[in-house]
Amino acid sequence: MVLPLWVAAVAGAQTATIYSSLPLRGPGRARAEDVVRAEQLALEEVDSRVVSVTVRFVSLDDATAAAGRWDPGQTSANALTAVRDESAGAAIRLAA
Repeated sequence: MVLPLWVAAVAGAQTATIYSSLPLRGPGRARAEDVVRAEQLALEEVDSRVVSVTVRFVSLDDATAAAGRWDPGQTSANALTAVRDESAGAAIRLAA
């Protein structure tokens, strides 16, 4: 994950966004929440900075209320959100 942020720094970016897309409801909720907390703690440890880039963290839910669990359609929608963000430096997806 550091390499894309380093590339962003070399390219002159001031801010990069890391997207996390995990099932925040349903049977995978507890595990996903643990991962999100770990991601947030890792960024806190470096004051949300890598090289000269400020890192913004966005947690997205890839479960839906209708499915009651992980939903591949929502995962695709979340991926589009990240791809459309010019500041996106990384995306994280926990395997189901």
